[in-house]
Amino acid sequence: MKNPRQPQVFEAKLDDLSKIITYVIAAGLVIPLFMVIRIATQGVPEALIPFIVVLITLAVALRFRVKSYVLTPTDLQIVRSAGSKIFLLDSLRSATPVTTKDLGFGIRLFGSGGWGGYFGTFFYRHIGKTSVFATDRKKLILLRTKDDRRILISPEDPAGFLKALRLPAEAIEKV
Repeated sequence: MKNPRQPQVFEAKLDDLSKIITYVIAAGLVIPLFMVIRIATQGVPEALIPFIVVLITLAVALRFRVKSYVLTPTDLQIVRSAGSKIFLLDSLRSATPVTTKDLGFGIRLFGSGGWGGYFGTFFYRHIGKTSVFATDRKKLILLRTKDDRRILISPEDPAGFLKALRLPAEAIEKV
């Protein structure tokens, strides 16, 4: 058994849909890149500007993708290239494994809906406004804070994560 005082790392692997979206977008940029370069070399260098803006936007978005989840004795760290997002364990009220059906119809308010994962602010019909830090839609855990914020994560091992979270049994809700 792992020492509960040691940080525990939970992987964040992309699901198939997110992989497909990421690879298709990346591959889909290759042909337009050659076309824009050709136009730019024909005396229209400003043709590169929109393409560069798109590339910068996509690169910045990837900095916010979730790499892993780290549970320490005091907090949950969501590790990203842009910096870890930290939630104090004392602020958590409950943790619930959920499915996309449980969430209801969702709208992305700001963030990514597949490019490098699912992250940002979303609104779901059944649970409302939610901060999403997920990579796999089949392994979702809904965390609720004491101030009624909702956080959606997707560690590779949801059952192991819930066990390591060490919330009181009544706080680990069943769907």
